[in-house]
Amino acid sequence: MPCITYGNTTFDPDSGIVSTADNAVKIKGRQAVLLLETLLRRPGKTVLNETLLDVVWDMRPDGPEGSVIKVLMHAVRAALTAVNSDWSLDPERKRGYKRGYQLNVPDAVQHTVTYTDEQYKALHRALRMVEQKDPLLAAMIRGE
Repeated sequence: MPCITYGNTTFDPDSGIVSTADNAVKIKGRQAVLLLETLLRRPGKTVLNETLLDVVWDMRPDGPEGSVIKVLMHAVRAALTAVNSDWSLDPERKRGYKRGYQLNVPDAVQHTVTYTDEQYKALHRALRMVEQKDPLLAAMIRGE
């Protein structure tokens, strides 16, 4: 997948590196990389915790789901802070409950393709099925 740039920050999903002109940091953990990639597909929009869990894991993780997401968000936030990014990662709350997260980036309107949560889940499931049957075709679909 090609690098994604908004404002002063670039993210390379293949390597997991977040960078600005002054600094670069590798995000630790494949799940955290997938999480940031998922949020970047819908910048400025809330992505529900349920969607994030479906994308990052084929099955639900062991342990409380909220704490798993919280740990991954901490890793993503730490990387963005380390490079002095102008991106902000904010929880979306409803009645005190964190129902999802929103990644706010400069100039997102110019680059956004918006999917509903259901569309995104369906696309992700379809790509997983293609990856299992034909990894080369899956790489072509991802633009690699």
